[in-house]
Amino acid sequence: MLISNHYPSIHQKFQELEIRVEMFCSEWILSLFTNVIPVYIMVIVNKIPSESIFCFIKGIFFDKIFEEEWSFFYKMVLAFVSSLQRKLYPLDDFSSVLTLLKSQNHVTKCSAKGGGFRVNWMSIYEKAVSIQINSKVVCRLHSNFDLDSQRFRTSFLKDLNTTYS
Repeated sequence: MLISNHYPSIHQKFQELEIRVEMFCSEWILSLFTNVIPVYIMVIVNKIPSESIFCFIKGIFFDKIFEEEWSFFYKMVLAFVSSLQRKLYPLDDFSSVLTLLKSQNHVTKCSAKGGGFRVNWMSIYEKAVSIQINSKVVCRLHSNFDLDSQRFRTSFLKDLNTTYS
């Protein structure tokens, strides 16, 4: 739903190839992106006042997660997917798209059709900060995701199709 509202052409691509968000997003939900985002995005080391010998670790990503809760997580998903937009369009099969989406991390260079590239997580983070989404919609999405099956509840999806058709 969020992808269809923010990036309709990506949503259309996913629909054509029968790709559901939970197919590539489940691991991110369970790990809060820690399996893909590099440490330098997760934490920034700042010194507490100069007289102190201790350092304070401030996680910019986790600060946003605690501040905006799940809304920021979904903003990161949107920003990440949009960052791959140019790489997604030429792909014409299910497995290539899923490989592109699931293989991204801070050490991976993707070699999908169209050449390799390195994910710029700082740019994705900055884009996520600027995305506006309705927190009520995010709460509804989050409450209707079944962790056991790693899928959205069928009744919820039917309701979405009725609401947004």
